[in-house]
Amino acid sequence: MQNNLAIFYCGTNGAGKSTLRGFNQDPVQIVIDSDNIAMQINPKNPRLADLEAGRKAVELFKFAIANNIDFSMESTLSGNSILQRMKKAKQNGFYIRLNYIGVNSPDINVKRVNARVKLGGHFIDEQTIRQRYEISLQNLTKIIPLCDEALIYDNSGEVPKLMLQILKGKVIQIESDLPEWCLIIK
Repeated sequence: MQNNLAIFYCGTNGAGKSTLRGFNQDPVQIVIDSDNIAMQINPKNPRLADLEAGRKAVELFKFAIANNIDFSMESTLSGNSILQRMKKAKQNGFYIRLNYIGVNSPDINVKRVNARVKLGGHFIDEQTIRQRYEISLQNLTKIIPLCDEALIYDNSGEVPKLMLQILKGKVIQIESDLPEWCLIIK
């Protein structure tokens, strides 16, 4: 019997989680994206709907777990709740695939978020982005052992580039020259 699939897209704001998810076109029935949910609730000012969107995202997660439905979920990986959700999915027999996308510097994240805002996207303040950058990398090292598979991408350039693949704890280096932020994994 094949396990259900839980795919987590993680990385700091502006790293490229949504872009990578769009490239991958995962075979899941439910896509849990709080930013998209907030946009549906309040298209004119999605940030006013963040709390409600967060609650709906949690409801979708619980529904997927309770009904053994394949799902994907986005997160900055900068809080404890996402770590707990990943553990809960694992405890419920889901195959955990992590797609982590990072960049060389939080400056890149800040610039991308600012560019996104100019195009009508959602704002995250610079201090929050910088704090999440460090916390996200710390949590990455904590959560990798829980994952059945982890794909680590660098998106410091124009397109995401696969750097490392980790299968059941075994690190397979895809690129010979790893960015400094990836070295915490090896």
